[in-house]
Amino acid sequence: VNLSAINNLYLSDIDLSNVSEFKLNPNAQSITLDYIKGLKLKKIDASNVQRLEILNSDLSGIDEYSFNPTAEKIVFKRVSGLKENLDLSNLNNLEISEMSLDNVNSIKFNNTKKVTLFKVGLPKILDLSSVDYVSIVPESGNDVSDIKFNKNAKNITISGSTTMHGNHDFSGVKTLELNNI
Repeated sequence: VNLSAINNLYLSDIDLSNVSEFKLNPNAQSITLDYIKGLKLKKIDASNVQRLEILNSDLSGIDEYSFNPTAEKIVFKRVSGLKENLDLSNLNNLEISEMSLDNVNSIKFNNTKKVTLFKVGLPKILDLSSVDYVSIVPESGNDVSDIKFNKNAKNITISGSTTMHGNHDFSGVKTLELNNI
């Protein structure tokens, strides 16, 4: 399947188990993959895509990601199979929602501007020390051992029923909102 010339793509409820090659347009304006089964890509190349949404899909076969650092938004929602070490650095706006990151050992957010984690099972250690805008609503009862925040962040919002351990220094943060912690 060669979709490399498509500029705006929405694929939903498709089984790609019998597809040997699947090409997306790395320069597309918008790509949404929703309920995709049998995705056999080794790499997702969205190096110039302005908006990428991957929803309700298994990404266990994907070893490498390439994202547009100036993309309007990158979204992972109800996705499974993310690898142990994930590099989500240099992104403009990243949203991860309604899924677990328990199997992910480390996530790099170096120079990522905005990270939203909504109803996410967080890993025990989460380093957001270079992120300017952080919004976290963890899964109910999520016990987070260590979150490192950017001391000069512009906005940090943490909401929901969670337990935070350790010392957190918010001294240089411009706006801080803690709800139901």
